[in-house]
Amino acid sequence: MSVTEAWGPGSVSERRRSSISLDWDAEFSRARQAYERSEGTITPVGFWHCHPEPTDSERPSDADLGAFGALMERANEIAHVPIFVAVIAVPAGGSRFAAPRIAKWVIRRSDSCRRNLVCERARA
Repeated sequence: MSVTEAWGPGSVSERRRSSISLDWDAEFSRARQAYERSEGTITPVGFWHCHPEPTDSERPSDADLGAFGALMERANEIAHVPIFVAVIAVPAGGSRFAAPRIAKWVIRRSDSCRRNLVCERARA
């Protein structure tokens, strides 16, 4: 897998100190346009975001997991996406985001219960 496009949260997204409300329709529209423009070779595979404080966890929060599951469902409306990749950037010490810690996660549906998400650390 290679990442060929990544973009910010959309013009009507709302950022707060410890959360963000995404512009879901803009995200979905961009992903669909990339898929159609590439004749199906570019598919939506994941999402990235930041946890803003150096003391924040690199682990996805419950809210993150809920968003990832919803985004994965939307991605599957465009193309088959069996796994969803999540990247979380966390500032490293005093450098803020000059050299962030990058955590990579793979999200998939559970084999035993398709409603449940399984989130595992990814290697890259």
